[in-house]
Amino acid sequence: RDVLSWADEMAARLGPAHPLYLQGISMGAATVLMASDQVFPANVRGIVADCGFTSPAEIVRKVMRDIMKVPPFPMLYLTELWCRLLAGFSLWGYSTERALSRCRLPVLFVHGKADSLIPWQMTQRSYDACVSDKTLLYVDGAGHGESFLIDRPACEQALREFFLKTAPEAEGRLPVRVQLLRENAALPVYGSAAAAGADLRACLDAPVTVEPGQTVMIPTGLAMELPEGYAGLVYARSGLAG
Repeated sequence: RDVLSWADEMAARLGPAHPLYLQGISMGAATVLMASDQVFPANVRGIVADCGFTSPAEIVRKVMRDIMKVPPFPMLYLTELWCRLLAGFSLWGYSTERALSRCRLPVLFVHGKADSLIPWQMTQRSYDACVSDKTLLYVDGAGHGESFLIDRPACEQALREFFLKTAPEAEGRLPVRVQLLRENAALPVYGSAAAAGADLRACLDAPVTVEPGQTVMIPTGLAMELPEGYAGLVYARSGLAG
């Protein structure tokens, strides 16, 4: 909820046309990923998560076993009791995988393959759980939080492509204000840097069968405000846009 509060605050300060991103490294990455299922202001365009863990319980167990050299049992469960009594939360209370299974924002995942603190497999699990538009970058030889230092060109290229997909107005494309009307709606995203249009996703509570020759209204769960003098066109396939 802190992440959502800050997003609301920055959206109010900067205005609805200013693109915002949620970004974090290590614990910060886990934090923004665990908040990914929240309903954010429309100008929050995506998430950038570098070497995040999957849950507090898993990273505490990993640190106890591999770094502190203490047995997770009973120490992990004593820590859980302390967290519940003094801080009011559980180490098993939430995870990135649970949040990302309901995520509607595009996500760029980054992780160094030589990370000895948070294994890259945790990012792989988060990536696999993510149901929204997603991109994954592994950096060989990078330790914890070192991906940008080890391979700056690859990280900059991934960021450039991610920003171009999610904030096309930064490259001179027409800005369109979009509002999420339903919790399971997803923002339109560009499939590639060279895409002429953004991809829309259906917002359905149950599967819909379209019979041959039948016309069916498919909801997107979105409201869009186009600039004056422009029209929006929806095609079933990009190949039909010509």
